[in-house]
Amino acid sequence: MDTTRKKILTLLGSANAVAEKRLIVLERTLDLHNCTQGQLLVGNKVFDTLELPWLDNRKNISRIPPGTYTFQKIKRMSTGANAIWLREVENRTEILIHQGTKPIHSQGCILIENYEEFHQHVQSKGLIVIV
Repeated sequence: MDTTRKKILTLLGSANAVAEKRLIVLERTLDLHNCTQGQLLVGNKVFDTLELPWLDNRKNISRIPPGTYTFQKIKRMSTGANAIWLREVENRTEILIHQGTKPIHSQGCILIENYEEFHQHVQSKGLIVIV
């Protein structure tokens, strides 16, 4: 993760974004037939992630493509639970980072088992870089 973090900092030119926890970096580490595993870096804290496999960015059955997206903290209307909304995802809507432990808990979102701890480490708005 350190190499990826250095590349992202160079790309964005701001260590302050990391220190202020306005920058989230997701490094996908393992592609399996039914899911994608990764690590999410916020400040100096790392969280394990789970996503659907890559299926050409198809709605509800594929993870989203790598890229840089803005994010915003929200309360999910369906459950009232905390979540992070990823904005401006090409050909997709309502992509979230939220609590979950199995691929069936996602329709293209990024899942974190210990989501509430993650939520406490993130500012209300910022950028996520997915590599």
